[in-house]
Amino acid sequence: MIDMRDSTYVLEFTEISVLIDHIVTDVSSRNNQLALVSAPGAEYFRELVVLSNRLANYDFKIAVFIDMDHAASWLASGV
Repeated sequence: MIDMRDSTYVLEFTEISVLIDHIVTDVSSRNNQLALVSAPGAEYFRELVVLSNRLANYDFKIAVFIDMDHAASWLASGV
């Protein structure tokens, strides 16, 4: 789980592409789940959804949440 609730961030399209390249190269196992918990605000949530969708294209099990409890439940469920 990556908790970004207290963060401010701007993920530009080009930055997301570079980040994806690094993650895909550096992470050998796609069997683990990753929950991203967004900072408050639709713009932050949308940026993490774009990142999540791009990683899902590489078979990562990833989801974005605005609520820590929902993220923890999703991780515990093993979906």
